[in-house]
This record gives sequence, structure tokens and C-alpha cells, in this order.
Amino acid sequence: MPVSPSAPCQTERHDPLGHPGADGGYRGATVLWLDGRVKVERSAIHGLGLFCDRSDPESEVVEVLGGTTLTDSQVQAVIARGERYDGIALADDCNLCIEPPDWPGVHGNHSCDPNLWMRDEITVEARRDIRAGEELTADYALYTIAGWWSIAMMPAPAASVAEPSQATDWQAA
Repeated sequence: MPVSPSAPCQTERHDPLGHPGADGGYRGATVLWLDGRVKVERSAIHGLGLFCDRSDPESEVVEVLGGTTLTDSQVQAVIARGERYDGIALADDCNLCIEPPDWPGVHGNHSCDPNLWMRDEITVEARRDIRAGEELTADYALYTIAGWWSIAMMPAPAASVAEPSQATDWQAA
């Protein structure tokens, strides 16, 4: 459902753990959950990363995202100011800015062959069996529906991948 930029960002869905936001949707929700097996450690990909300290089977929920909703123009303004933006798209012109910014789950790194996948708009699950000690990665293009987004907008080295991800990559087959 398209949302006008002047209207509050809302959705009719509830998060998969059954914790709706104050308005019955995502708006204002700060539900965050990270599997206790996930640890933040130094990454060979970039800075810090998420690592599984025990095996994680395919389809196992790894994290549930939460935060504050922003319109596309608000996200673009954050990026234009050079501020860090960790977020995902929930619907047309409705994005979830993951908060708090120091939540360990924001340390997930990009891969063109990720081991994490989106179950729904806010639930991240294992795409395949994950070995103990393996870094957890996601394809950042899964987190947006905005045609204007590209991984080139991200800080290096994510922006320097061989084949830059774009919001429409999932459409190419």
C-alpha cells in the first residue's frame, strides 16, 4: 500500500514474535531480538561482524529488527548528511531505522552469497545451515525496495564490492 510522504508510515502487519507497535503496526516499535548464539567479533570482511558460536540450521530465526519508521526522503536526508543509517524497507516510502544504534545486530556485513535471508519485513533467518564460527552475512539489497538505493551509497568496503548491489537485484534471474 503506497504511503504519502506526509502521512505517518504504517503497516497492518505485526512482528513475528507477536509484539505490535503502539499503533498495532510497526510505527514506533522498538522490538529487537538477537539469537544468543550470535556474537560480535572482528571481521575479515569489514570492521566488526556477527558470528555464530554454535551451528545454526537453515530457516532458524537469527534476529528480529525494530526501531523508528522514516519516509524515503527522511532516509535520503540522513545519508546526504553522511550519518550512519541502518535500516530496511517495510513498504513503499516506509523504512525502519534500526534503533538503538549500538544494538549488536547492526554489525552484520554484506555478501553477494549471504547465509542470512529475510523471512518477512523484520525477521532475519538462516538461508542455509551455518557452521559454528562462520560470519553471518546478508545481501544488503534485500533490505530495500527503493529504486534509488545502491550499495555504492554505503561506506567502503561494502561500496567497493565487485558487482555493486542495487535494490532491484532480486528481479534479475
